[in-house]
Amino acid sequence: MRWAVEYTLATGTIGLVIFTAQDIEEAEHYVTDMVTKYGHTNVYNLSPLTDGAGIDELYRLFPRLASNVNQSRVSPRGRS
Repeated sequence: MRWAVEYTLATGTIGLVIFTAQDIEEAEHYVTDMVTKYGHTNVYNLSPLTDGAGIDELYRLFPRLASNVNQSRVSPRGRS
């Protein structure tokens, strides 16, 4: 199953990670590793993605990040 999570780096950079995990426990473990091993802070909004999820679902699940994207430069397939 695919998952997505928002994060903030120590530098203040914010972003979105999309990853694969078997279940919620494995996804939560990955999120914990993001903080303890890779230096991310404020990791939040862990969300499962539906099969075939596209950019529209990401905009719906992560509206705060979507508002920071210049949507005119993003194609429906996620390529510019």
